[in-house]
Amino acid sequence: MHTKRCLIYLLLGFFLISCTAVSPATPTETPIPTANPSNNIEQVVKDYREANETRNLVKIISLFAENAIFEDPAYGDYFTNREKIGEMYRWLYSLPDVKLETTSSFISDDGRYAVVEWVWSGAHEGQPYSTRGVSILEIEEGKIVHETIYYDRTW
Repeated sequence: MHTKRCLIYLLLGFFLISCTAVSPATPTETPIPTANPSNNIEQVVKDYREANETRNLVKIISLFAENAIFEDPAYGDYFTNREKIGEMYRWLYSLPDVKLETTSSFISDDGRYAVVEWVWSGAHEGQPYSTRGVSILEIEEGKIVHETIYYDRTW
């Protein structure tokens, strides 16, 4: 009985060793994303900043693709074309004493996304306000195809 038990443990040990044997790992190469030069994202971000800071409606509208999407989760806004996005910017730029100042921006390594941090200030019902926020821009072929804005809406 003792010999039979030892044999079972020995076979079980060989089985466990064979199940956990690791074959040598072959390195897999993950390509490092590179910026898409045809996207011209640096210029798009620069133009976006200038258009907002100077409230240039024609310029801001021209940066969006025809079927672009704009989202403002704080208000539940979701616009699905350049014309509606233009109407939103027309309203924004018409607010009393409105000022949009870009404070920083970041471009993804693959040249497809940009995050633009800004301060939006002005007057609402005679009371001054100022709030910080960010725009997340998705860019394709040199045009904004999706913008989502996030900010503190407590003012």
